[in-house]
Amino acid sequence: MKYKKSSGKRASIVDVLGLIIVIPIIIVLILGVGMAYMESSDALEDSKDRIGISYYNESVDTFNDQASKFSSFWDFGIIFIIFGIWIVMFMSAWILGTNPIFLAVYIVIALMLIIVATVIGIAMFDFATHAAIEAYLINYPMTLYLLKYMAVFDMFFIVSIGVALYLKSRT
Repeated sequence: MKYKKSSGKRASIVDVLGLIIVIPIIIVLILGVGMAYMESSDALEDSKDRIGISYYNESVDTFNDQASKFSSFWDFGIIFIIFGIWIVMFMSAWILGTNPIFLAVYIVIALMLIIVATVIGIAMFDFATHAAIEAYLINYPMTLYLLKYMAVFDMFFIVSIGVALYLKSRT
């Protein structure tokens, strides 16, 4: 049985746009949950000290332990999710059949995506350096690096998918 390549080039550019839009959403959601964990953990410790309870429920210890490990787990998790999605998109773009005439269309759409990615990258870096967020983001060094160079990573995603679509052998 011979495998035949399908022709679905339009989906690849939509996938890249989806990744560019999903990255900030994933980061904001995970940072929001991390901030809630930290605030709740601090509030539990403050209430324990203020009330003067000599012992307290084991669940509070478990919650505080989970809050302290949340950032290290999800810092890696954010990077893993983003690059996992990129690898799947790259592999699907490599499998798709291509016609060189659509290269011009891809370049035009890719230029628009680069502009959108740059705007989103600047907005996300401004979000990350805001005074209310910056104190929490220190616990996420890989995510901070990703946000700092998000426009570069987005351009890498766009170019790599274009390479996978159009610069492969015809065999």
